[in-house]
Amino acid sequence: MTMLCSIPRRALLTPVFRGAVHGDFVAWVVMKIYGFCASFFQCLGFGCCPKIGMFDRVKAERSWQRDRSVLQAQSFEIAMTNQGGGSIFVLRCRASNFKEKIENMGGQWVKVQNQFVIQPPDVKTQDWNTFEENLKAYWPDSTEKGWLITCNDVAGLPTPGSHTTLVMHEITTSSNTAGNKSIKASVVGAGYDLVLHDIGNGGGSRGRPNFCETDLYREALAVYENMLAHYLPGQII
Repeated sequence: MTMLCSIPRRALLTPVFRGAVHGDFVAWVVMKIYGFCASFFQCLGFGCCPKIGMFDRVKAERSWQRDRSVLQAQSFEIAMTNQGGGSIFVLRCRASNFKEKIENMGGQWVKVQNQFVIQPPDVKTQDWNTFEENLKAYWPDSTEKGWLITCNDVAGLPTPGSHTTLVMHEITTSSNTAGNKSIKASVVGAGYDLVLHDIGNGGGSRGRPNFCETDLYREALAVYENMLAHYLPGQII
């Protein structure tokens, strides 16, 4: 059965086939057919046919809400008028906002020796304990004193939240902005700002799937141009 599923899957996802599809309607039909086949085999109890394009919005919203609450992330959409009227879902995290959140809760995000750590307040409140548990979802490691470690080997980095450098990251077809917790933890934990976006019709984005490198470039360029309202070109990586 695995082989039976893999044959149509490869036929539908092969770069040659994807590169040949340019019409929005044709792309929509292809993805609908594949989605139906994937769901059919899943209903039969076979897990060999992944549900490409089957996005769990409710589950994703819980993840985004945690990003907003803990990392102080902001989410928004960028309209893509030249790609079937769809939009790109963008998630942006600012290290300075995250640091402000920690300080408002009574803690500190500081550089200690060769690490960035989050120090709790002298007297932990119930709100802090809840906040700390959510922080551990991103940074589970701690020092002997119980300080959460957000980044190691920081000798060449300035104090977290004190500089403005943005890291752009485009999510691949195998994931979405609701996931990739490790990317959020590693970039924001190092004191950098981060902007993520879902490609094509993946994740929170809406529109037709990406079928060529040009489409991916257009989406990345749209996000980059949007970020220029907040950062200088030299501040964007």
